[in-house]
Amino acid sequence: MSTRKLSEHGALLESVDGKGKFRVRIITEGRGSSGTYSRELLEEYKDVFAGRPMFMNHPKDPSRPEMRDVRDIAGRVAPMVEFMVDDDGVAGLYAEVSVDKRYADFVAEYQDIIGVSIFASGEGRQENGEYIVESFDMSDSYTSVDYVVAAGRGGRVERMLESYRQIENSVGQLTVDDVVTAIVEDEKMENQMDEQKIVALFEALTAKVDALDVKVSGIVTLSEQAAADVAANVDAFDVAEELTTAVAEAKLPESGRKRVIESVKAGVAVADAVAAEKAYVAEIVKQVSEAVKVDVVAAGQGRIVESTSGAYSFNDFVKVGA
Repeated sequence: MSTRKLSEHGALLESVDGKGKFRVRIITEGRGSSGTYSRELLEEYKDVFAGRPMFMNHPKDPSRPEMRDVRDIAGRVAPMVEFMVDDDGVAGLYAEVSVDKRYADFVAEYQDIIGVSIFASGEGRQENGEYIVESFDMSDSYTSVDYVVAAGRGGRVERMLESYRQIENSVGQLTVDDVVTAIVEDEKMENQMDEQKIVALFEALTAKVDALDVKVSGIVTLSEQAAADVAANVDAFDVAEELTTAVAEAKLPESGRKRVIESVKAGVAVADAVAAEKAYVAEIVKQVSEAVKVDVVAAGQGRIVESTSGAYSFNDFVKVGA
């Protein structure tokens, strides 16, 4: 034995007084979308729907009916529900319902395309692929009979509803074949609608998956870029640290340090740039030493006493060491 939320369609049959009161077929015996209902079950539990509220559509989350907004109540079922067998020998539950004045004109306008559907809890058993409903939960305070579009178990909103009206208004004018034809056509229409819904849902799901792929690809790209930026910053930090150490150890003058930095920026390795600058300085010192005569004075100071060439300026001279 297991408990299950049941949702089965009925039909909004006709207006009773033109002032917001309608007669509805709540449910009929037979197999529905949520379970299979026997004649005996409906007769025994007909009062489960008496006086129940009516909402515009079922709750969005069937597992949380307490989240419904009471302001969405659109009417109520009369205190008396009738068990009745129609002319085709099909048993069902019938009742009058009152529609809230906010929705009365709407329901009256679209009564030919609006159905009703039960929302209730029931217990039953699984048998040969069917859920046989054995009882309704009379204590379930969230049981309702709601207005819906289209109909299933016991409710044919368009062609089938029209067939019932013809049967009621045309005694002896319709044959069994006429009724069977109406039922077959209605089943075809419902199957076609189901297929269209499935296709629409599949297309919507595919679109969402595609959109998700795009978002994931974008995230991956950003992650890869971020990783590259981090690596570049780490490399730059390492180069800067190496450059600072190498320049300090080489004791290069400011102009020499600038040339080394520019060389490193251009892609030259730090060690190669420093070595090149040191070689450049050595060459300058060598040329200056050959171009001037140096008189050694006290305390090891160097002094230029005579120049034999105008090829070098003061700024080209580099004093090395102490």
